[in-house]
Amino acid sequence: WLNSNVKSIELINYENKDAIELFEQSDSVKPFDFSKMYVIDTMPEEQKSSFLFDFSKIELLIVWRHLDSPKGKSVKINYNDGSFDIICYEVQFSCQYDIDGNVIQLIGGGGGNQMKELVERSFEQTAE
Repeated sequence: WLNSNVKSIELINYENKDAIELFEQSDSVKPFDFSKMYVIDTMPEEQKSSFLFDFSKIELLIVWRHLDSPKGKSVKINYNDGSFDIICYEVQFSCQYDIDGNVIQLIGGGGGNQMKELVERSFEQTAE
């Protein structure tokens, strides 16, 4: 299901010096600001299935402490309906957004080192 609904997977950087840490405030997560994002790399189509399989093994736990918005290098999973997920692996933040960047729901933490290692294996550009 996941693979057939994923349009593309991108490595992005989200310039966000104003991100603040929240505690138990998932309702205070900010909408996605497309002007703060630039695409570093787009995953080749033939790597998508393998990436999603490995990604499905990473636990993105709901965390009480998290940022109010993305920050730094992140994975952007784009779905066919225009919605997308942002998974940050340098900070505690992962979120689902609708096509316009409105928050659908906070996912949780960012996957940490496991996510970073997967990114390094999966994208041509370095995740460093």
